[in-house]
Amino acid sequence: MLSLFDIALLAGVGFLAGACNAVVGGGTLFTFPVLLALGLPPVTANASNTFALWPGNIGAVQAYLPELRARPDGLRLRVALACVGSLIGALLLLASGNALFFAAVPWLLTAATLIFTFSRPIVRKLFANSPHARRMGLLLSIEFGCAIYGGYFGAAV
Repeated sequence: MLSLFDIALLAGVGFLAGACNAVVGGGTLFTFPVLLALGLPPVTANASNTFALWPGNIGAVQAYLPELRARPDGLRLRVALACVGSLIGALLLLASGNALFFAAVPWLLTAATLIFTFSRPIVRKLFANSPHARRMGLLLSIEFGCAIYGGYFGAAV
């Protein structure tokens, strides 16, 4: 049972996380540790965080509809790959359990931080002098990998 302090803490951190998500993203990096500190098991805290992102994601899709309609090429394939990758990640999360997931969190955060920090040079290197078909294959592979990662550790997407 949550105390009034716990509820106030969750509301405050949730507000902070929402503001952070509106500006740059990463708000779940505030809420995930708080959920753990309040005693939720790691997999449950991660799943709760991921589920809480749905309203913002729906709003983001609505905001980007004009751009999506203007460039529909390959969109159905990309959405399908994202759905399959996310499902794979979620199944891996459920199969790994709390102990393995909790042990993996620092490594997952490190990987995400490195990729975020060095994404521009990585993309430049991968796509330099690549024919269109190779670029599309790389892009789809990267998006599929990100979907698996997001399905597994939604709190760090």
